[in-house]
Amino acid sequence: MSEKQNVNPVLFDRLVRVGVPALALLLGVQVLRAMFPLFLFVLRDRVGWTAIQLGELGFVLFLTAFLAGPLSRWLGMRVMLWLTAGGLGLLRLLMQLWTGDPMVDLYLVMGALVLFLWFWPVYVGYTRPGGISHTFDLATGILLGLGLDLALHGAYLTYDMFWRHDLGTLLLTLLPVVGLGLGLWRLNLQPNALRATGRRSDLPLGPAFIWLVFGPYLFLQMVIFQNVARLTSLTGWSLPAAFAWALTAHALGLFFVAEMRELGRWLLPVALAFAVLLLLSLLTAWPTGGLAAGLFLLGQVSGAGLLLVALGGLGVAAPRPGLRNLTVSHGVSGLLFLLLGFVYYSSYDIAIPLPNSVLPPVAGVIVALAALGGVWQLRRAPELLETLPAPGRVVWLPALLLLAGLLLPLGQWLTWPDMGAPAGDEAVRVMNYNLHNGFDIQGHLGLEALAQVIEAENPDIVGLQEVSRGWIVNGSVDMLAWLSRRLGMPYVYGPTADPLWGNALLSRYPLSQVELVALPTEDLLLRRGFIYARADLGDGQYLDVITTHYHHPDDGGPIRLQQTEALLAYWRAKPFTIIMGDMNATPDAPELGPLWQAGLEDAVYQDEVQPGYTYPAGAPDRQIDYIWVTRDLQALDVVIPTATASDHLGIAATIERKDQ
Repeated sequence: MSEKQNVNPVLFDRLVRVGVPALALLLGVQVLRAMFPLFLFVLRDRVGWTAIQLGELGFVLFLTAFLAGPLSRWLGMRVMLWLTAGGLGLLRLLMQLWTGDPMVDLYLVMGALVLFLWFWPVYVGYTRPGGISHTFDLATGILLGLGLDLALHGAYLTYDMFWRHDLGTLLLTLLPVVGLGLGLWRLNLQPNALRATGRRSDLPLGPAFIWLVFGPYLFLQMVIFQNVARLTSLTGWSLPAAFAWALTAHALGLFFVAEMRELGRWLLPVALAFAVLLLLSLLTAWPTGGLAAGLFLLGQVSGAGLLLVALGGLGVAAPRPGLRNLTVSHGVSGLLFLLLGFVYYSSYDIAIPLPNSVLPPVAGVIVALAALGGVWQLRRAPELLETLPAPGRVVWLPALLLLAGLLLPLGQWLTWPDMGAPAGDEAVRVMNYNLHNGFDIQGHLGLEALAQVIEAENPDIVGLQEVSRGWIVNGSVDMLAWLSRRLGMPYVYGPTADPLWGNALLSRYPLSQVELVALPTEDLLLRRGFIYARADLGDGQYLDVITTHYHHPDDGGPIRLQQTEALLAYWRAKPFTIIMGDMNATPDAPELGPLWQAGLEDAVYQDEVQPGYTYPAGAPDRQIDYIWVTRDLQALDVVIPTATASDHLGIAATIERKDQ
């Protein structure tokens, strides 16, 4: 009994040192994943800010990270820990409780982001005097926090908790907030003279910059290794299968962390090997199939090892008073995260003299260099590795916890609904809908609202535009997998800008002869294209379907004309064809003239729907979305639902053959 009393407090303290950073990172990643889309769809689309203005605001917010040291000197370490971690938890809870204007969400997110940025140098300075064991626990906590976020994000089918407002989600949000508070309380009870006096533990300038690993590593995680939607799109697997693979990769990374004590003199060659493996996993911008899954596993495990080595090196250097060097390193790290993220996504809107595919390898190089810096520190005192806890027990708990999380994708797979079958009627109900990446006109990500708009029309075939499958700026959600499951309709996906953004078809009828075709011109920042498929209606009847999305700027008429000509050249006047899409032009625009001349008829015009406007959804004053039909088809019961779940209105029509 006395032995348990001696051991359990030590193990419990280790759990606290792993749990506090894990829960703080879990909440912080949720804040970051909300920040990007709120910037884009509230400030840009709703308020009218430019990409440059958004970047400037982000820069100002991330600059506040440099205040962590001065504020800690003024308020003291314990007060700063409670202010930052406790405030982060409170604001995250308020974000979940608020169901009104997303502008309020934006203010809450910005406040939570600042506290999240302040937390890390204060926490590292507070715990680092414990030495290498404490900094290894920090690395384990970061990896566990990412794994917990992955588990929750995947459990919600990538439709993030922040955008959901049911009681169960509120309770799931409350749990880490309460856990973080309890962890801080226990952390404050740990006896340490340095902490008790309120002094700060800084690092020499060189070792301090090992912490540069944090921002680039977080960028890689959010863009690639936390991104179940991206993995689903690239592999072509079902979402539960991709979710299970991602959890397995994270668990393997944590198992490797648990075994790091055994490396000893092999630390340098292992770190070099993992640096090479991480970079190899990032050099192929858009791998597909099994290669995408393999590189995902390789990158996650090697990245976990590099993070551990890097942060392990922080526990070697002798401490000094203050947080100046650590705060500067953390501020630069945060700016690197912002710069990488801003350039990565603004390249679809602003001409940047390099492809965004180079940015993950750049982040990987920074992670690798930080890890080599950690190796340099550890090799100065190799005996410290012997002080690490032996593998097993609490060391393995984070990995085992994630492996237990595999029950989540298994449950999804077992409960995945059967896809609906067509009713067998001669008439076919079709619908076109630009989804605005899932966001309504206020800036809220509302996939359920979009599903209800579609469901109300009971379509057999749906053409979709602005379908996002893992872009952080769109909430990292796999819209297509979520809507397919929700509506019970199989899908065909047609990426255009990159493999994570484009057009799609949902269809209850079997689709064959599917082709994905790029539209001119190749130098567009946001590439365009269309999907062609043949729908088998049964009894030897078919319907050819095309869904597309044209170039969007007001002065883009000449490019849209080229796109019309390319589409018509592909179509070649085939009978029984529907061409649906957002064409970003009014019916009398010159770029749509060739469609009329080719004999295609607009369903809105054919059914004499007035005024027939589809954009903008809040106060529509023009038609830019269409269902075109060949002259052997008749469009009946045309409806333009007046919903603001997107910035476009949808169009639904019943299509019949005229010879019937």
